[in-house]
Amino acid sequence: MTLEKEYRPLLLVNAVVAAAFTIYYFMSGNFEFMIYIGVVIFFMALIFFTRNKVNYPVPVLWGLSIWAILHMSGGTFMIGETRLYDFIFVPIFAEPYNVLRFDQIIHAFGFGVTTLVAYHLIKPYLAGPAKGKMALVIVLAAAGMGAGSVNEIVEFLITVVNQSSGVGGYINNSVDLIANATGAVIAATWIYKTET
Repeated sequence: MTLEKEYRPLLLVNAVVAAAFTIYYFMSGNFEFMIYIGVVIFFMALIFFTRNKVNYPVPVLWGLSIWAILHMSGGTFMIGETRLYDFIFVPIFAEPYNVLRFDQIIHAFGFGVTTLVAYHLIKPYLAGPAKGKMALVIVLAAAGMGAGSVNEIVEFLITVVNQSSGVGGYINNSVDLIANATGAVIAATWIYKTET
């Protein structure tokens, strides 16, 4: 199966990044993030094998790629003594919420992009343009939040398998869900305002 020209840079970047992080995680014994490498590879394959059925816009796929890179970077790199995921950009709420962290920004961005993917999955089945359809906004926001909830289930399962993981507890889970919802609602609102 030949890969279309517009997808080749995406595949190359994702393959190089996944390989580099896999080597790093394996050598450093970071098996928590090895699971995420598997998730990234699974979704790369899913998009590859469905690209002829779903019109994935290349910018949206770049958004997914950037999300994956930022996510893996968050668990890898440090700013001083602080893991990038735990770095607080703007101290809106202190302990125990620690808002606004890199982690929450990535959750909002990632599930905003996921909401855009959901839109392009259902777009061929819409009777008309998306602009001005409030019901569609609600469905898309719910789809993005649902995907975010699946992510939180995966994070919970990681803590079951590896109790020393850096995923966090109940408060982290709840703040992540709020960040996921924020990204999903922003993306759904953007679709409502701009798609014709």
